[in-house]
Formats: sequence, C-alpha cells, structure tokens
Amino acid sequence: MPAELPKELPPKREVDHEIELIPGTKPPAMVPYRMAPPELAELRKQLKELLDAGYIRPSKSPFGAPILFQKKHDGSLRMCVDYRALNKLTVKNKYPIPLIADLFDQLGGARWFSKLDLRSGYWQVRVAEGDEHKTACVTRYGAYEFLVMPFGLTNAPATFCTLMNKVLREFLDKFVVVYLDDIVIYSRTLEEHIQHLRKVFGVLKENQLFVKKEKCAFAEQEVPFLGHIVGEGRIRMDVSKIQAIVEWRPPTKVTELRSFLGLTNYYRKFVRSYSNITTPLTELLKKGKAWEWDEECQGAFEKLKEAMTQEPVLALPDFSKAFEVETDASDFAIGGVLMQEGHPVAYESRKLSEAERRYTVQEKEMTAVVHCLRTWRHYLLGSHFTVRTDNVATSYFQTQKKLSPKQARWQDFLAEFDYVLEYKPGRVNSVADALSRKTMLAATSQLESRLPDRIKEGLKHDAAARSLLEYAKEGKTRRFWVEEELLYTKGRRLYVPHYGNLRRELMEECHDSKWAGHPGMHRTLALMQNGYYWPRMRDDVETYVRTCLVCQQDKIEQSKTAGLLEPLPIPERPWESVSMDFIVGFPKSEGCQTIMVVVDRFSKYGTFIAASKDCPAEEAARLFMKHIIKYWGVPRTIVSDRDPRFTGKFWTELFELLGSELNMSTSSHPQTVGRQRGRMRYWSCT
Repeated sequence: MPAELPKELPPKREVDHEIELIPGTKPPAMVPYRMAPPELAELRKQLKELLDAGYIRPSKSPFGAPILFQKKHDGSLRMCVDYRALNKLTVKNKYPIPLIADLFDQLGGARWFSKLDLRSGYWQVRVAEGDEHKTACVTRYGAYEFLVMPFGLTNAPATFCTLMNKVLREFLDKFVVVYLDDIVIYSRTLEEHIQHLRKVFGVLKENQLFVKKEKCAFAEQEVPFLGHIVGEGRIRMDVSKIQAIVEWRPPTKVTELRSFLGLTNYYRKFVRSYSNITTPLTELLKKGKAWEWDEECQGAFEKLKEAMTQEPVLALPDFSKAFEVETDASDFAIGGVLMQEGHPVAYESRKLSEAERRYTVQEKEMTAVVHCLRTWRHYLLGSHFTVRTDNVATSYFQTQKKLSPKQARWQDFLAEFDYVLEYKPGRVNSVADALSRKTMLAATSQLESRLPDRIKEGLKHDAAARSLLEYAKEGKTRRFWVEEELLYTKGRRLYVPHYGNLRRELMEECHDSKWAGHPGMHRTLALMQNGYYWPRMRDDVETYVRTCLVCQQDKIEQSKTAGLLEPLPIPERPWESVSMDFIVGFPKSEGCQTIMVVVDRFSKYGTFIAASKDCPAEEAARLFMKHIIKYWGVPRTIVSDRDPRFTGKFWTELFELLGSELNMSTSSHPQTVGRQRGRMRYWSCT
C-alpha cells in the first residue's frame, strides 16, 4: 500500500475508458475560464504534478474543455474539468450501477468486515488508445489531454464499475461487495476473513490496483459504508452524516427545502411514518404552490430532524431465518413492517387512492398485504414466511371460495409466494397499525372528502341524471340502480353528473395527483372506470390527457420524428419557377367561376386566368399552355398544393414529358407559396 500512486501510467487492461461520440457531431471547443491569481498559481502547480506523473500530455486536439476550481473542506482547491459540452455528445453507457439496498442485503450474516478504498481510483484506469484527444482541456498555459480517466466524464462511473466487477467477479456476493471504489470484504469468522483478505489483495496486486491505507479498515466488527454503519447483523445511520441534518436551518425557499428532503430521503427507511411526517413539507414542492412556511411546516421540519437523531436500528436480512410480515389498513392508508425474530428489517406505507377508500375492510387489508409483498418480493420469493393481519376475514382469504375479479388477481399474484396468513389483533399489531393510521396522507388528495354529497347535489341539477335516477327508482332499467340516493351502474361504478367542475376534479385526481403520476390516456381511463361512470367518459379523459401541460412538457414524444423542412431554392431568372393555385366561388361571368393564379417566383409577376367552375386537369393544362408557355416558355419547376388535379396521372405525365419538375407544398402549410396566397386573398376580398 504505497503512500502515493506510482509515477507511471497504469497498465492497459481489458477495460479502458472509451469515449464514443454521437455520429456527425462536431468537437466542442471552449475558451478557458478567467481565474484569480491564487487559482492561476494552483493551476500551474497541479498541471506540473500531472505532467510529471505522466497522467497528461500537451495536446493539439480540436476538443477543448475549460478548467475551474472547487474549494475542499480543508480550504485547498480541487481542479475540475468542465466536460458538460463533451458529455452531451457522448453515447451513454447504460452499465448498471449496483443498488445500494442490494449491497446491504449481502452483509446480513457477517461478523467481520474490512473496507478498502482505492487511491485516486479513476487515475488507475487508462483512457482507451485513440480517445485521449477527446479529453483535452484548455488553460491559459496551453491545451492538455488526459491519458488516465479524469473526473467529470459522463461514463466514468460505468467504466469503473465494469472494471471492479471484472477484477473481483469470482468474489462478488460471496464475501465481497463493491460500490465504485469502495470495497467491503465480509466474513463470518476471523480466520475465514483473513483468507478472504489474502485473496482480494492477490487479485488487486495482479491487476496493479492500489488502495489508500488511510481510508482502509481491517478486521472490524462495524464499518462505515455508503453513509451507514454496518455490523453485527444491524444497519444504522452514520452519526457524522446526519449531523448536517441536525444543524440544518429552516429553509427559506423551495431549492433549500428540496436539498433538505433529498438528504433525509436517503435515510427514510429508518424513519417510521416518514411520508406522514414530511407531508406538509412536500406540499410546498408542488408546482405553482406559493411559498408559505407556517407553524405546521416548522413542526414537521423539527419532528423530522428529531426522528433522524434517534438513530433507529434496522436488522440486515438473514436469508437463513424466516421472515414475518405484519400489515394493517385504515380508512386512509396502508402500512406494514418486515421483521426477523422480532427485529424490523424494513418499513413500508402509502396512502389509499380515492377508489381504494371505497373498498370493503377486507379488501383494504388485502391491498396492504399485496402492496407489502410486492415491495419486498426480492426478500420473500422462494422462502416460507408468515403474514399477520388484524382482520379475521383476511386471515381466511386463502380458503375463500368465491372471489371477485379483483380478488382473483390478488390470488393469482399471491400464488407465487409460500406464506401463511395469521390473525393478530390490532392491539398487539402496533407497528403496522401505526403506519396505517396516517390520516395526514389523506390530506394530500386534491379531491374533497365530501364527494357523495356533491354527487347527490349534482344529480338534482343534471337533467339526464335526474331521468336515469327516476327510471332506476321505478325499476324501468336494469343497467342502473339507486343506493342511498346515489346512482350506480355495472361494476358498482358511481354515476357522476355534469355539475360544476366535478368531472374535471375526478380526472385531475386520477391523472395529476401524486399517487397517479400522470399516466397515459388508457391507464387514466382505467383508473376512472374502476369507480366512476358518465356518458362519453372516454372522450373527456382523452381530451384531458392530451391537453395536460405537464405531460406535454415532460413526457417523451411517442410520434414519429417530424420530417426535414427545406425552403424552396431561389430562382435565378424570370419564369424559371412558377407557383399556381385556384381561387373558387366567384359569381358566374361568361361561363367562368374560377380563377387560375400563376405567379413567377423570381419577379413575383402574377397571371390570372379565368376558368370554368370545376376546371379539370385537361382544361388547366390547356390554359397553362395558352397563357404561360406560349409567352414565357416551359418553366423548370412548378410549385403547387396537393390538389387532385396536380397529383393526377394526366398532369404529372404531361409535365414529365415537357421536362418540368413538379414540387408539392407541405400539407396544411400554405406558407410554402406565401406570395401566391397573398395575391389570392387580395382577389378573394375584391
């Protein structure tokens, strides 16, 4: 473990950093940023160090990225290359970065840990031969290109992950987990751990990869890893990391609040009822919401910081032990906890949608079971586990004979699990019960809770709904029926009258709300049809989704890319190119009701020729010969719209024989022949 990297280039390996550019792009060349005298002195110093180490060399590359400095925690300056322009033109490497939660899951049964950190890991990777010039950076003292992988390149993390996975492939998920340049070696016994360390160091030495001794930890029973403390089958927050949360001052604008929630969200799995606590804060992040930091927001802010400082501990999953799932549901939310031997492994909760709130008690409880099993599927699939619920009817769901279509779907999903449903009274199922009693989740719904009362009021004002209501009460229709003054149809869907903004608010709830997430037309319609009905609902939903501003701005365009629009070439002489069209609808005069307009595109000289009302292609050709070709000759190009007379066989073959090229204007785009259209408007007005 040398104190610094060798003053030589790393060896060429199977994995070197390649920079593949999008075909047809031009090299981005920027000018150097202006720097203060202290920064210039630091720039000279760091450039000399990189040159002496052989990591950079002078360059004549057409590429050029500017350099800037960032202050470190100790006050020194870190040199950064601004590769944003290059990154935009780079083909992205989609190599998957490992999920942090998956890495923690591997550490469950271990008791001894060592953590290795590579010294300047990126500089231990070569830039692929032939791609060095693309890394060029420009400075006041000249241009230089990197021979080792610099920081700031878009595909650098993917390249480094690929290298580490190839080097340590035979050890991964056996006794090694890797996240970029962080390597954790885990073992059950100390003797086993020493053998594992020897194997890992042997592979690193073979591949000439060097670790940083100061940042390594060996044979520990607890190690810091990715902002957490892992050890003895437990995982908890790193106190040094959450100190920033504790010292965070109340935010004064949206960007500060978003930064705070981004940090706390990383540790949300440790906080029971996290979404409940943060509801007043997340409301302020809504688009168009005015910033108003009130007592409720301050209370949520302080409560969240307090929850973070309690240092809750979760058990790491041990796949040799049985899992237990406890779930519960309230009128507004569902919740659950995954446990092993009484220790929580993970918490989960979410609010119920407006449609789900109309479920029976058993259906709500089963929704909680299905949601939790879907969330923790990667833990539970393939092992026997127990599901505990505080609803007696739910505990008999596996033996229930008559199932609704919804319950049949649930049963089909649950069939892949090996589980037992047990009844556990709510008074002893405290964790799941608390997670589900999050009434604040219901406050985030944009639809009023008095929906039935509003529908009853609307039925009185909608004439069509009143008629259906009377028919249903008199038994004249089987399609609709009445319950508690509400009108229902097949599938127990509620009839929504045309009253105020009621229908629009329901569409907003099923499309715009957080639980919906702006789905497409078909999914939004399916959500609507799950609980509601009104005539021509499909048309209303289609119009609403098609005109949703958020979807138009943020969603990927699914239609074909628009074709290339090219302007018509400018003619070089008179009557080389003409445009033509017809003006119709004139009063009859000497048997003519139409004017054929022919405009010379060079001089803008117009010729107006009287024609019959229909003016077939044969007549148009005769008039063109008599009034245009006779005096001005055969034009090289003729520009027209896509009138059947101009696209028909007679017209196209005639002018093909005459040697004229026919150009058609773009559909629904009259600007192609704008001058001619202007003259036609003038004649139409006169």
